[in-house]
Amino acid sequence: MSSLFPLPSPLLPPFDSLLLKGKYHASAPIHLCLTHISSHPGTKAIVLTPSRQKWLQALCNFNDDWLNECGGYGAVSHILSQVDVFYPPSPAHLCLVLSMLRTSESTDTFPPLGRPTLDRPPSLLVLHEISDYYDETSPTGHSASSYVSLVAHAFSASFSLSTEAADSTTSIVLMDSGLDQLKLPIIPNPGPIFTASEDEEPTAESSRHKVHVAALVEQYFQWVGTVESRTEPHAAETQSNHKLSLHLNVVLQDNADMDVAWEWHEKPGHPRGFSERPGVVFGWS
Repeated sequence: MSSLFPLPSPLLPPFDSLLLKGKYHASAPIHLCLTHISSHPGTKAIVLTPSRQKWLQALCNFNDDWLNECGGYGAVSHILSQVDVFYPPSPAHLCLVLSMLRTSESTDTFPPLGRPTLDRPPSLLVLHEISDYYDETSPTGHSASSYVSLVAHAFSASFSLSTEAADSTTSIVLMDSGLDQLKLPIIPNPGPIFTASEDEEPTAESSRHKVHVAALVEQYFQWVGTVESRTEPHAAETQSNHKLSLHLNVVLQDNADMDVAWEWHEKPGHPRGFSERPGVVFGWS
């Protein structure tokens, strides 16, 4: 079983694919990998995220108290060593990495030169914050199908890795806090040659074809989770309250209603001698 928090904490339902969106905490991917590998001994996890610097900065800003205390323990370090993190800087690089992943158990007679070989089959493949590829600084030519294509490539890689494993499958998780706000055109911008002059304002005609990418991507996943911040009238100023709503996309014959909801709060813990400020601890309602 897997969790987004340090144990003991609520466990995620069994999943083959999971989409997590909204303002989840920065250390959620780490706890997910730790708990998932713990429940699948002998496997590993792969995380693909656009920017090492941005994720590291988010982890430092969040300052998870459990990681501060337990991250250096031998057992935790051993599990973390089974997590491979890649930082493809563009959608094209991400597709390339996904297409090249293989394990030593692959049946390829002549594997492509330079194709990375994993020492063991991964039980978890995590796409992290890939909406960062499509921010204001990204080049023209992106469309909604570009994002969906990345998800499809990930599912293809997951299936390929699962077939190479003898006794396990590779679950796929997309964690993207910016997905709900991401809108992309159906048809990509053809480039500066066909754009209006700098003096002309963009018209409704040129922007009306943008769609919410989340509505397209959600259809690919078995479970969809959304994290929301909640305002409590009597909560302390240093405490933030959150809720995770999990929705089962797949209709089960025997279990029509499988939705799950958790509520928790985050607040500063006790000061530690090696830290400049108290780390964040989780509390459950």
